[in-house]
Amino acid sequence: MKSTNDQPCAKPEIVGSNVLPAIFVGQILFREVSGRYTEWHVTEHTVTKIGKKYLECTGLRDKITISNLIHENKVYSQDNYRMYRTKQEILDKKELKKLYSSIQNAFSDCNHSQKFTLEQLRQILAII
Repeated sequence: MKSTNDQPCAKPEIVGSNVLPAIFVGQILFREVSGRYTEWHVTEHTVTKIGKKYLECTGLRDKITISNLIHENKVYSQDNYRMYRTKQEILDKKELKKLYSSIQNAFSDCNHSQKFTLEQLRQILAII
């Protein structure tokens, strides 16, 4: 018996460069560790097992979702975390937060007129 729809299925399109290379067993992923009582540091973990939805790494008991590299813990006493493909991604994220904070602090004072000249403000607006 033939189906009523004889048209072939459309193939999904890959838009832009949002497609990342596949993760493989033996690849090293990085985890940012920070908390109230721990000093900020980065740990390295090797991928040991890859399933359909999750992957496992050395030194971690938790399964990480392959699609976004995030571990979402259903137990509220433990933290969620994200894995990164390179250590540079973590360092860039940390620098980005620091830059945003510095810019926010520069404009948070009540008296802006003494801090920046009119020309400096025009240049800042042109950049933004």
